[in-house]
Formats: sequence, structure tokens, C-alpha cells
Amino acid sequence: MTDQKAHITCIGLANVDVIAAVDDEFLQSHNIAKGASTLLDACTTGTILGKLQKPAFAPGGVSANTACGLADAGLNVRFVGKTGDDIYGEIFRDGFKDRTIVTDSRPYAPKMTSTCLTLITPDKDRSFAFCTDTAGWYIFADDLPEGAPYVYMEANTVHMPPDSQGNLLSAAVDKYEAEGAKIIINLNDREIVTTGRATLTATLRRNVHFYVSNVQEFCTLFDVTTAAEAWALARATGRNFAVTDGMDGARILYEGQMTHVPAVDLDQNRVVNTLGAGDQFAAGFVAGLI
Repeated sequence: MTDQKAHITCIGLANVDVIAAVDDEFLQSHNIAKGASTLLDACTTGTILGKLQKPAFAPGGVSANTACGLADAGLNVRFVGKTGDDIYGEIFRDGFKDRTIVTDSRPYAPKMTSTCLTLITPDKDRSFAFCTDTAGWYIFADDLPEGAPYVYMEANTVHMPPDSQGNLLSAAVDKYEAEGAKIIINLNDREIVTTGRATLTATLRRNVHFYVSNVQEFCTLFDVTTAAEAWALARATGRNFAVTDGMDGARILYEGQMTHVPAVDLDQNRVVNTLGAGDQFAAGFVAGLI
């Protein structure tokens, strides 16, 4: 596949999920926020990793997961991300084999591949812990390719690269807005939205095609406590939103019109965990847009 044939470019963190079952006490004892993301230093991450029982390893990352879902839906996808030159990088790249994905996840030798501790509690919720001083966070504006008709980014790009005066999300919006691409931003995490709120809310005044999130991230973006307040503020921006809300399904605000999509009734005994569920919702939704 050539770059010109890509339907969409996905930009974001290339990481390997380290998945393990834990209980609520484990989360509390290690100061990990339940159902959200917690930023750790490398030493603490290594300590917790050593305490996990029989962890599984799987390629992950918000935009990377969505890229795979889009490819499985029959679309040609380009993924922009970075791994380290190590075994975790090989695990990540193997996840793209046999899919219609061109990847820019070339090794960034100075840093190890990003990992995300993905901790599953008995209620099947998932909590994340990660360190930003790893290869996946070192995407620079110069790494951005010419855009496809659609460009999909995760909110994590607000903090790329680390310790920088600028940020990748703003650079990407500048570039792809000028190129006329339809930009989609996944808010992806409450903590990330909180720390990057100023940058993210600034994009509400730009030509961003859609924002995708769950209801907690949506409320965090507008710094309110209820969905009703957030929807009122969202309408005032004139932007488009796709917001999931658990068993209440999803709501789509498009050109000022609200559509409610009820959740599908699932046998909860068949649910293994909710890891990546939001990313695959995004994949299905974005595939429908394209």
C-alpha cells in the first residue's frame, strides 16, 4: 500500500500492554487510580511489574488499537508511532502483520519501548499505569507524514515529546488543518485530558471534525461534573462529538443534532474485560465516517 492510498493516518503511542489480574487492594497499595491512568516513574513501574502474577503481553496503544480495528474493517491505514530497539518493539510490530497498515513505528534507539501496566480487577474494569520516559512518547513534529483524507490522534499527543515547549497535537492540528484533512481526536483518558485541557480546549476553535470519548473524559474536557452540563457546552462550540456512556450506549452530536444509540444487551458472564473497548468503538465509528 502506498501512502497516497491510505484512507486514514493514525498517530499515537506505540506501547505493549502488560496485562494482569489484580484486586482493588493492589491498586490502592500502589496508589493506582481505578479505571483511569496513573503516571509512574521508571523505578516504580519496574517494581510493580515484578509483583504481577503471570502477566500477558499484547501490542496496544489508543491509536494503534483503533488502527487495527480500522484495518479489520477493510480500510487502508497508516500508523505513526515509535518503539524502542528491543523485544517489546518486536511484540508491537508483530501486531500489525497481515493487516493493511503501513507503520512508521521504527525503533527509537535512545529509549526502551513504552509499556502500559494494564490491571484488570474482578469487576472487569481496567486501570493503567505507565512511564512517559520511553520511546513511544518521542514523536516529533518532523515525524508527521503528509496526511490522508482523515487523521486520527489520541490526547496523549498533548504530552509528546516529553519536556518540550510545544506539543505534537498542536503541531498536527496546524499541519493537517492546512492540508484540509478531517481531524478526529480521541480524548482517551481523564488524567491526560485534565493535564492537557488548555491545549485540547484550544482545538475546539479549530477545524476538528470529531471528538471521541467516554462520558467521564467528555465531562473532564469541559471541567464539569454532569453530562448535561457538558452537552450544553459542547453544543455551544459547534463541534461534533461521539460519547460513550456504558450501559446507556452512545450519543452523537453532529452539526447540532443529537442521536442516541442504545447499548447492545450483553451477557455479562461473557465479558472478559473492557480493555480496548473504547478503541474499537472508535474504530467502528470512524470507519462509518469514512
